[in-house]
Amino acid sequence: MLEALPPLRLNAPDSRSRDAAVTLSVFRNPLVGVMVARSAERQRLATAFREIVRAELPNGPKVTEGGFQVIGAGPDKWLIFSPEHHGSFDALSEAVGSSVLLLDQSSGWLAAQISGRMAPAVMRKGVQIDLHEKTFAQGDAALTILDQFWACIWVGPGPVSTFNCLVRRSFSAAFHVWFQEASAEFGSSASYV
Repeated sequence: MLEALPPLRLNAPDSRSRDAAVTLSVFRNPLVGVMVARSAERQRLATAFREIVRAELPNGPKVTEGGFQVIGAGPDKWLIFSPEHHGSFDALSEAVGSSVLLLDQSSGWLAAQISGRMAPAVMRKGVQIDLHEKTFAQGDAALTILDQFWACIWVGPGPVSTFNCLVRRSFSAAFHVWFQEASAEFGSSASYV
């Protein structure tokens, strides 16, 4: 799967610099799932979710954390993310049963994290939403256009200058090019994690 991704190149004036202002970390084996429920099943789903994931279902474009990061993607629709695959996804699938659509779509997504002191400046070059920490803080998410492709972005966990991005795998090359161009003036590093 990773073979299809373009090689990560560094844009720093001195690419060996340990003090890169922006770092791109692409997750090697992330879990990305989609969960859709009928409105009538939401309470049952919320209960199962609390028991398995140890988190509440977010309302609106928010992120909750437990065994997964869960991003509200629309009415009764959520994206599920974890940097690594783990058994909780199977347990959640069994707990919610067939009345809730729960799909592992990991192979269709590129999951990355952009961090560092200049990460907000890099992100502002790609999105047309206000990323100021008072309006887009930890726990907030957005389904938006990043450069010229659809993405889901959210802050954290960690410092305010950490952004997570989910991009359709077919746009991974465009995402890499965007990152390289947007971060070129600041100095950057990139790696698979």
